[in-house]
Amino acid sequence: MQSLDIDAYVEARYSGINTRSRVIKSNHPEWNEKLLLACMLPNQSKLINVLVYDRDRLFNDELVGTFKIRFTDIREKDN
Repeated sequence: MQSLDIDAYVEARYSGINTRSRVIKSNHPEWNEKLLLACMLPNQSKLINVLVYDRDRLFNDELVGTFKIRFTDIREKDN
């Protein structure tokens, strides 16, 4: 059985701001890149929504999976 690669990308959403990664053609993509989400603090939003899509040139992109990350777990600390 042949395995078909997907054209995967990640979209991160936080407090009305969206950003996305580059597209990787693979069944097991690894991005190894930072996604920057500008936000104002303090902020009431507690979670960053992360969505993985398969890009489709003819139809709507297909949602492959989602997960959430707590903002306090990853935000850059002030120096």
